[in-house]
Amino acid sequence: MLTRLRQISGVQSIIEFRADPGLPTANPQLQGFPAAVVPCAQLASAPGLGRCPAGVAAAEVPASLLDFDGTLADSIGIGFGASAMYATMEMHLSLVAPGAAYFVLTAARLVLALALIAATFSLLRRITGPETARSE
Repeated sequence: MLTRLRQISGVQSIIEFRADPGLPTANPQLQGFPAAVVPCAQLASAPGLGRCPAGVAAAEVPASLLDFDGTLADSIGIGFGASAMYATMEMHLSLVAPGAAYFVLTAARLVLALALIAATFSLLRRITGPETARSE
């Protein structure tokens, strides 16, 4: 699989995570999560993901970060992560969270969309009610 991935045009680095349920977690913030390890040599090929301390062969990460079950949230997270890595590493841009105006405008659009849907309920009731149904 890794060989096939490396053959794809544009792929610059591949990081291989390996789950290790028996690995004790040294980081207290990760207690309760199964551990996974990543080779530091591979991690060095993608500095945007972090780096290992000097002399360390592998780094631990919570395996829950690698547990993708195909949900919409996974797709959004993977898409955002890939675009964030591209923007920071290739285009040398920093990511900035949207301001309050973005959220106000998004909420206003949502309210408008729901109001338009609600406005059609009376029309739907008139054209689909039992008094308009024909029975032949």
